[in-house]
Amino acid sequence: MSQAFLSALQAVVAHSPEAIAIETLNAPGVTRVSYASLDKQAKALAEELRCAGVEAGETVGISCDRSLEHVVAMLAIWMRHAAFVVLDSSQPEARREKIR
Repeated sequence: MSQAFLSALQAVVAHSPEAIAIETLNAPGVTRVSYASLDKQAKALAEELRCAGVEAGETVGISCDRSLEHVVAMLAIWMRHAAFVVLDSSQPEARREKIR
């Protein structure tokens, strides 16, 4: 599923890079992120994950609220052919570390 989604994302990036992929409502207003920007951010984080030693088949914890960063993290992890586990940021740090 993740690879099919990434293939579809790449097709949209190639065909309509400036189309809006994500819109978020925040304090100063609305933030709009294009498919090209989303792809660039996810690839940059995927490279950071590679440098950190994340390999295919591994599980990576995501501990952030629902946001653009959350989407970027999910895409980056999929780009590394890894899986993610969403960690509840309200849980104590020791518990989140145990789950990771």
